[in-house]
Amino acid sequence: MDILATTTADSIVGNILTIIGDLFVDFWVIIAIAAGIPLAFYVIKRIIALVPKGR
Repeated sequence: MDILATTTADSIVGNILTIIGDLFVDFWVIIAIAAGIPLAFYVIKRIIALVPKGR
């Protein structure tokens, strides 16, 4: 009976760690998008500033 309890506990811990790992992967994507969008606008603004205005 102890083997079953240990296996179940290990299984529960493994499942929890898998869920937490998946959350961090998803969270990294959200952080990358949140940082990337303002950075993209900044870079585009700087590139447009390099182009000379009309004659």
